[in-house]
Amino acid sequence: MPNQPDIVVDKQQKTAVVIDVAIPSDGNIRKKEHEKVEKYQGLREECKCNDILLFFSHSDRLFQEGWVHFRSSFYYISSTEKTWQKSQDDCLSRGADLTIVDSREEQDFLRRLSKVMWIGLTDRAEERTWRWVDGTVLNTSYWSDRQPNNWRGKQDCAEVQTSDVENNWNDARCDSQNYWVCEKKVAP
Repeated sequence: MPNQPDIVVDKQQKTAVVIDVAIPSDGNIRKKEHEKVEKYQGLREECKCNDILLFFSHSDRLFQEGWVHFRSSFYYISSTEKTWQKSQDDCLSRGADLTIVDSREEQDFLRRLSKVMWIGLTDRAEERTWRWVDGTVLNTSYWSDRQPNNWRGKQDCAEVQTSDVENNWNDARCDSQNYWVCEKKVAP
């Protein structure tokens, strides 16, 4: 009989955590694997949770590399610090990009990680035109008060700061050392 996953529900945070979800060891996330993830989405209604976080079994390569599932993406949260470009290069080597924040729920998820982290947003190509790593122009933002301010004309990369407030983005020097978060979208 296969092991059943552990399910932990945090009613205060309205979050359910499912531990020991198996995804193929080659890390490919296709429709079949997406269906495995989707079966736990029913848990959202059952526990009246806003979010379902999936942590993967010890035999799974994604889990071993530190990936976490949230909504329709997998996230890698670094345990070391690098510059913005080296962080993006690391994400690319993992088949991902620095995170593109495209919803309030995703922003809340990142805030709960309680780390200062690079996200995939920069205005290096054109000052004051913030673009995501996929080339799209920033539409919805979560900048902290008086940000972005391009302090001393050298702040061209975006970071999520630790904060209890929703708007916690800051522009920082791209050569600063930060943790980072990669995002790998689940293909439906």
